Amino acid sequence: MDITIAAMRRAGNQLDAKEMEALREKVESSHDETTDIRHTASHLWVDGFINPQDTRNVLISALEAVTQRADDEPFRTGVLQVRKLLNPLATNLRLADASQCRTGGG
Repeated sequence: MDITIAAMRRAGNQLDAKEMEALREKVESSHDETTDIRHTASHLWVDGFINPQDTRNVLISALEAVTQRADDEPFRTGVLQVRKLLNPLATNLRLADASQCRTGGG
């Protein structure tokens, strides 16, 4: 609300008490709508709802699932991507253009 009011004042608009109240109600309504659990679920921000009485069983199942691994498989960390600066004295983090690279000389 403060950001909206500041933007309106910068644009030269002054709000009277009636407009301020309408803006407050709009912001409050938007807040109430977006903090509702059904709103978050409709945007796929959550995977599902857990009945409070099932919380312990759901957590146990989830922890069992994430701690399982094949005992006969070696441990793998996956792919690690490392970026190397071609010019160690460069002050910015951009990599050198490929056209500047020479075979064997870097």
